[in-house]
Amino acid sequence: LHAPLRSSARETTRPGLPQGVSALVEKVEAELLEVILVNTSAIHSRQLTVQAGTLREHQFTDLTFDVISSDYPDIVGSYSAPPTSFRKENIRIDDVDFEVDLPAGTQIRLRIGQERCVNDPSYRQPDFITT
Repeated sequence: LHAPLRSSARETTRPGLPQGVSALVEKVEAELLEVILVNTSAIHSRQLTVQAGTLREHQFTDLTFDVISSDYPDIVGSYSAPPTSFRKENIRIDDVDFEVDLPAGTQIRLRIGQERCVNDPSYRQPDFITT
């Protein structure tokens, strides 16, 4: 199987998305992946590990995502919430995997930079998975 990403659910120590998490891969390019992750649970946060390639053959370079920068819920007594504003956050990764914490009822858009086929393929699993 050739895939640009592989995920592992932390709470079940198995490959795949955690229960209640959905993923939409919006863009796949040679050096960029764009993915939206959604936690549909109203009360449970979810954690997952995102791996570069099925066999860790790729390398993540950086990660860009939106962070809410507006105040919410605004002044007590306001009729409605102010418009939501975002700022972009960029993190240097330089690794074959990274972890995502999704609070209940949230979504995140990840723009993931990658270098393809730079590592030797390996069946090694993320550290939290025991065989």
